[in-house]
Amino acid sequence: MRLLLLILLLSVLCDAEVPHAMQVNSDEDLKYALFLKNPILYKEQIHQEGKALFLKRCSYCHGKDGSGQGGFAADLRRRISKESAYYTIKNGGNNFRGSFAGGMPPMIKDNSKAQSVAQYISLGMPKSHPGALVYQQTNCARCHGESGHGRKYLAPNIHNFDLKTITMILKNGKNGYIGLMQSFNYLSDEEIQIIAIYTLSLSHSHLVGE
Repeated sequence: MRLLLLILLLSVLCDAEVPHAMQVNSDEDLKYALFLKNPILYKEQIHQEGKALFLKRCSYCHGKDGSGQGGFAADLRRRISKESAYYTIKNGGNNFRGSFAGGMPPMIKDNSKAQSVAQYISLGMPKSHPGALVYQQTNCARCHGESGHGRKYLAPNIHNFDLKTITMILKNGKNGYIGLMQSFNYLSDEEIQIIAIYTLSLSHSHLVGE
């Protein structure tokens, strides 16, 4: 009897705490939603909240500055490294089935051509690079587009980071040259958007500083 009463008491106490915990998360999401609805007005707040979330959720692997800690994780200041591009070109990719159901098959058998395209992509796809011609000849543009910005339902943007791409990576996770990145789909849409905006600022800051 006493055991039954204890169980009932604990149940009541736990139920009493759940709404409070849910309210905390709800309040945070409401705050983020307000910021996102007025991004210009709340630009500084979005940056500060994004930085806090990034440090909490992402910095363990990517480092506080997003540089990837010497190759431990992807360098978020650049869209893609030569090594990562080469790995995907040679092995194919199937990370974002929800957006690109067909995935990407292995593309270029010739190693020298694959290396050339990988370097071309990692440098931001300058038209003067010899890999630009190979990119066109091997039909990379069919899915990723002439400039690498991707095509709807076919392939993602490999030219530069944008909010759509970062959000997709956060929600789906990613597996590639470095290894497996977990999905953050347990976070709210608002949290993911705030983190994505801050992450995008890291790549922009890096480019401005060069």
